Amino acid sequence: MTETKVKKILVDVLQVEVEDVTIESNLVDDLAAESIDFVDIMYNIEQEFGIKINPGDIFPTFLREVQIFNDDNKMKDEVRNRLIKDYSHFDNNTLEMFQSTKNPNVFFTVKGIVNFIEKKIAG
Repeated sequence: MTETKVKKILVDVLQVEVEDVTIESNLVDDLAAESIDFVDIMYNIEQEFGIKINPGDIFPTFLREVQIFNDDNKMKDEVRNRLIKDYSHFDNNTLEMFQSTKNPNVFFTVKGIVNFIEKKIAG
């Protein structure tokens, strides 16, 4: 049910076809979301699910403020630990993909949003 509602929000906000939105879709790479779209997406999620969120709750915005990788090009332990602790809605595959691609867009997925909402509602 959460997934269906999130997909509807994304179709409405991003004006994409419903068949283009899958659980694995990346909001930036696959659905062409821009920064202004994220404001609308967050607002609609808050309205639909009755929850209060900040973009930094769903997406690891702190990555813009820290050095992510060490000299060996590996993710620093403190960054990985913070992602695991504060962003448990991302699975290990997402963290590994981030390590290998070095692209923070890997965090902008339908699955990440759905997992976040379900954990937030569950308390």
